[in-house]
Amino acid sequence: MKRLVLLLAGVALFSASFAQTPSWMRYPAISPDGSQIAFASDRYGNFDVFVVNATGGAPTRLTFASSSDHPSDFTPDGSAVLFSAARQDAAANRQFPSRGLRELYRVPVTGGRPVQLLTTPAENARYNEDGTQILFHDWKGYEDQWRKHHTSAVTRDIWTYDLADGSYNMVSTYEGEDLDKHAYQ
Repeated sequence: MKRLVLLLAGVALFSASFAQTPSWMRYPAISPDGSQIAFASDRYGNFDVFVVNATGGAPTRLTFASSSDHPSDFTPDGSAVLFSAARQDAAANRQFPSRGLRELYRVPVTGGRPVQLLTTPAENARYNEDGTQILFHDWKGYEDQWRKHHTSAVTRDIWTYDLADGSYNMVSTYEGEDLDKHAYQ
């Protein structure tokens, strides 16, 4: 009985130490030179974007909105972080407004005001090697992405967005879910 009480006390102490110092990092992105890691954490109630040195240290909070923000990449020069969030649709946007259809933003790694890059849903966005395009998969509707053999009007496709002229180009041609952008790089 004495061992059981000691074991339960140890588990409670161990659990309490993790509850006081949140260490969970979600949606990580690594900078081009590998010196920084961007991640999402809900330590303030919703997911915000943080950046931390790859060698450790105190993270810097970059976003403060009440929406959930998820980082996906650094700019090629490492000066800013790309992230998606459902914050503000453009007035001219013709898509159905939804908290699920997230826009693409950029925020400096030193902190500051986020800038909206795209109002179209661009999930898991990444810059190409020379920083002239953003590669992403879209999100058109409410379908389970893990549904086997799914083909419909809402399946995800892989796109590029040209930063110079603002044009979109669909890269994938598969009728089902296209989620693995690494196959198209």
